Amino acid sequence: MEAYARTRGVEMADHLDFSEGGTLLDLGCGPGTYSLAILERNPKMRATLLDLAGAIAEAKRIVAARGCGDRVEFVAADAMAYSPAHTYDAVLMSNMLHPKNGG
Repeated sequence: MEAYARTRGVEMADHLDFSEGGTLLDLGCGPGTYSLAILERNPKMRATLLDLAGAIAEAKRIVAARGCGDRVEFVAADAMAYSPAHTYDAVLMSNMLHPKNGG
């Protein structure tokens, strides 16, 4: 799935202009593929990757392998309960489904 998402992430990043930098919150980031595509094309950008603990563990591994960990913050939390300490310039929500009953 990460390989498929990488192709989609590159396409998305090619259509967004974050050349001036800024902050991105990726809610339900999974492995962080889309945010990494944005960071790789925009060196002034920073991202917060938020997902449940298992996904964050995988995202940490991928971010470390791609060498942009100095611009990434990780948050292991339920996106529906998250209350950020500050604002973000952009929020990414992709392929996220949260049933009403949480299960």
